[in-house]
Amino acid sequence: MASTSFVLRDPDADEETKVHLIFRFNNQRLVYPTEKKIHPLYWNPKTQRARETKYFPGYTDFNNRLEQISQAAEDAYSSLINEGIQRPTVDQVRERFLSFLFPKQQVGKLTFFDFIERYIDENATLQKPSTLQVKRTTLSHLRNYAKARKQHIDFDTINLDFYYQFTDYLIKDCGFFNNTVGKYIKTVKSLMNDAAEKELHQNLAYKKKGFKTLVDDTDSIYLTEEEINRLYNLDLSRNARLERVRDMFVVGCWVGLRYSDLAELRPEHFVREEGTAYIKIRTQKMYDDVYIPLHPTVESIIEKYDGRLPRVLSNQKANEYLKEVAKLAEIDGPVIVNRKRGKERIAEVFEKWQLVSTHTQRRSFATNLYLQGVPTITIRAITGHRTEKAFLSYIKVDSKQHAKMLKTHWNKQSQINNVLTAA
Repeated sequence: MASTSFVLRDPDADEETKVHLIFRFNNQRLVYPTEKKIHPLYWNPKTQRARETKYFPGYTDFNNRLEQISQAAEDAYSSLINEGIQRPTVDQVRERFLSFLFPKQQVGKLTFFDFIERYIDENATLQKPSTLQVKRTTLSHLRNYAKARKQHIDFDTINLDFYYQFTDYLIKDCGFFNNTVGKYIKTVKSLMNDAAEKELHQNLAYKKKGFKTLVDDTDSIYLTEEEINRLYNLDLSRNARLERVRDMFVVGCWVGLRYSDLAELRPEHFVREEGTAYIKIRTQKMYDDVYIPLHPTVESIIEKYDGRLPRVLSNQKANEYLKEVAKLAEIDGPVIVNRKRGKERIAEVFEKWQLVSTHTQRRSFATNLYLQGVPTITIRAITGHRTEKAFLSYIKVDSKQHAKMLKTHWNKQSQINNVLTAA
């Protein structure tokens, strides 16, 4: 008697983990790591399916895919039995199972580009639009590269030669900086990995050490509390468009949420417990309830909009308007931004207002609290940084500010010692 079940690879994980199929037959067991991932919080171990919850809106497609995988395993075993193989081996069942799950006629026709298109379609309800957009853009650059450099691209051509030529194209022809190049290389590796798990190819050249994702430290800005207050006090009563964007930005500077999480805030997220007003929200990447005390400025903005927050615009529009607001508030002063394009380091000078974006709000929140001596573990509980290293590379604190923090610490310690001596 054969049976199928699904288990999580790591049921105690604090992030998404793979779902594994376990197919048992004749005292044997076939384990197949599916392409599906899910956070344990949204997994029902009793039904062995995704929970039907609004926090995991793609549960229907997710569970339907698991049904397809389960049926393919059962059909594979039954077909072998029907052919007179009474005790098929694990290898026989696996081969037949994969042929049912990924028909050969389909695999034979499926190019790397076809696979990417199918991947985007299949994950339309499972991944964020921004994530899928990166894959669409990557596909577009791959096609443009193939045409411009007269190269054929398929699963078997994604090797180190491709890597060097494609990165060269992105840097020289497209003019991208290293971090942007790294984003597209990371996407190619992710797609190749997903296709390999579906046994669409056996080319593992993309896993070689030389096939690396380029990453450079970025010179991003943050706003001081004085600059945030200057923005908030700017009279925009005659420009509702800028006023709404400004107010939402200021809220972000005081709550530390990602822009995507800010967009999800509703009146029911504003709670009062034990006499203190909080934002209580389950963020998109942390999967746990996060409590954030309401700063007086945030309370004033919520009251201004009758218990709500202003409507959130797209990132592109919000960033455009924020630069306009920052310029009006005279958030100026030259800022040198160092970036690398290939091996060339390029220094560009901008006015500070030109660099203000929706992401500035979260970095401002984290940096200002750090400079005030708030424990990093407390700040990370809100920002979602899982490691101290990731957090410290995120905030923007220079050596002079570190020296001021140390001097402040010594002054406080001296005051404490004086009090103890006087006592």
